[in-house]
Amino acid sequence: MTTGEKQKINVWIPGSLWKQIGSYGYESPTKATIAAYEALVLQEEKGSNQEVLGSSQEEVRKLQEEIRKGPDLAEFSQLCARSEEQERHISFLKEALDKAGHREEDLKQMHNNYFLQVQTLINQRAISAPARSTGKEESKPASQEEKPDIEHEVKPEVKQEGKAQIEKVCKNCLQPFLTENPKKEK
Repeated sequence: MTTGEKQKINVWIPGSLWKQIGSYGYESPTKATIAAYEALVLQEEKGSNQEVLGSSQEEVRKLQEEIRKGPDLAEFSQLCARSEEQERHISFLKEALDKAGHREEDLKQMHNNYFLQVQTLINQRAISAPARSTGKEESKPASQEEKPDIEHEVKPEVKQEGKAQIEKVCKNCLQPFLTENPKKEK
């Protein structure tokens, strides 16, 4: 106890209690009173510590209950394995999506190249086609109509003996040509 500021008190206690205090070895009422107050303060501090300890023990019990209620180790390992499997599947799908994107770009490029090639062929035909000398127009089916800026060459018909020929239209350049009839006449 510090010897700083002191407080004077007057206390009346029963005589039997004073005899018991004397039997414990206290020679003056001041020493006995100080020891009693120190014991009281210590008991209160200990009691509040006990309360803190009790609440801490209650929290520990609650946490242990939550741990027991939580998923068991087998379930946790299954969930981890499933999660890893899902992550692998996601990465596989991302790679497939990237490949599909590249294929799409390649197809677009191929499409553009094809149409550039067709346009080049059309332009070459337009430049190399001789001007028609006859003024009359022949009627052609709608699929063979000539475009005003493109003139087609007129080729002479060549018939081979014994083979029937038919006229077909090229699907790329829409030019008519003769070919052997696939249905053979007997």
